[in-house]
Amino acid sequence: MGIEQRRIANYVKMAGLSKGYYLHVFAGGVAFLGILLAYASRLLSEVNAAAATISDPVLSATLQDYLFMIALIFFLSFFAFVASTVFYMIVLGQRVGGPVIAICAYIQELQAGNYDVKRELRKNDELVPIMTELKILAETLKKR
Repeated sequence: MGIEQRRIANYVKMAGLSKGYYLHVFAGGVAFLGILLAYASRLLSEVNAAAATISDPVLSATLQDYLFMIALIFFLSFFAFVASTVFYMIVLGQRVGGPVIAICAYIQELQAGNYDVKRELRKNDELVPIMTELKILAETLKKR
């Protein structure tokens, strides 16, 4: 199998491994932020209603402008958080899911008796220590 075919196959496998993780993290984050958003919206509407009852029109308009800015900052922060969470999940999936697939393929090669196979992980992957230990195991098995 060529390197491009292997990359595509690994990406499809990794998507299957990471799908449950992505779903749980994203659902939890959206639920938490949804509750926070509903609570903040309710508070902002209450304060806005109270600001509308102020008899001084300049003060009332100033308060409503401040409330609008607070709401805008909150909503932009909410969407920035969602975007950064999705980005983090993708990066984490690449750093954990990819090495899991590579390690499983390496173990299959070892089970087949091919102790000379060379498989490397990226230096920033989370499971590099496990692959290092597997290589030591492969060398020990090869000597026996």
